[in-house]
Amino acid sequence: MESKPKTILLVEDQIIAAAPVIKILKNTGYEIIYVMRGEDAVIIIEAGVPVDLIVMDIDLGLGICGMTASERINSIRKIPILFFTNHPEKDIKEKTGNILSFNIYQRQML
Repeated sequence: MESKPKTILLVEDQIIAAAPVIKILKNTGYEIIYVMRGEDAVIIIEAGVPVDLIVMDIDLGLGICGMTASERINSIRKIPILFFTNHPEKDIKEKTGNILSFNIYQRQML
């Protein structure tokens, strides 16, 4: 019996940053749901869409930030969230440290 591919919710406000991530994840067998706003990520989780992992930018431009979205998501359903950011500031790490069981990956611009 074949197992269903894992689903990753990618939350990134810049399509130029999201496109290569989507391509890599799809090529490795993951199902990808892509949204550009934190509010949309919360709506997807509220709707009960099955998601195995969330990969989220901390700074999502307009609207709620990734940390606020993750807090709202965490109050609905416990899903692992991997943050990434272009911002190397220490305060980003400190801010996310208050969100239980979430990790940070600092994206390196090539």
